Amino acid sequence: MKKMITQLLIFILGTLSIIFSQDDSVSLTIDNVDEDNKTFDVLYSSSADVYGFQFDISGIGITDIDHDIEGMFNYDNDSVLGLSITGEILVPAASDVVLMTIYYELDGSGSDICLSNLVFGLWDGSELSVSAGECYSILSNITISFGDVTINDSTNTTTRSLDINYESTVDINGFQLTLEGVDLIDVESNFFDQLNFSNNTGTIIAFSFSDEIIPVGEGTFLSVEFGGESEVDLCILDPAFTTQID
Repeated sequence: MKKMITQLLIFILGTLSIIFSQDDSVSLTIDNVDEDNKTFDVLYSSSADVYGFQFDISGIGITDIDHDIEGMFNYDNDSVLGLSITGEILVPAASDVVLMTIYYELDGSGSDICLSNLVFGLWDGSELSVSAGECYSILSNITISFGDVTINDSTNTTTRSLDINYESTVDINGFQLTLEGVDLIDVESNFFDQLNFSNNTGTIIAFSFSDEIIPVGEGTFLSVEFGGESEVDLCILDPAFTTQID
């Protein structure tokens, strides 16, 4: 009997030792990425209540954050900070809940969205062990669209100008496209030193001999001037882009 009690006591003490030696921990993961609307959720799991935190986000620029955190909360282009200034719990222990929703823009800083440099603190200022989930790889995608048409009046003739805009998750080294439905007069791009177009076919080709690129992001990549005063049905045909992905 004494031997059995001793063995049971050793087992209980050993179990308690394992339980109390386990560190409290926090994990963050990226989820529900919507590349069209440029949002994603940061999921949070923690075995302990959190009183302060800070972490960085790379690959995008933060434009806004939705959250329900009560306390001091701040963010800039690539980092997020939260702190309890009253001593109350900032974020309670939980499992796989949405901590915040990030709104972002592409800033050319990378092709992956990653969480890094996580710091989460307890009530006494000690740090929790932390881990970040896998990075999210942004899909390679290029979208083009028409801007507004501007009418240019002169004494002898009337022409119209049009910007063609882009949104891209990769750097663009060159492009070719055809504008159907108009007679081209002039074509300009702020990105390439070599730009050629045909009045007959409406085809435009642009490239660079000096490593110039259209960078990741969005904006106007092409401005065209065309003639005529009547209504036109303008179309972009067969757009092709050359890119370089590391």
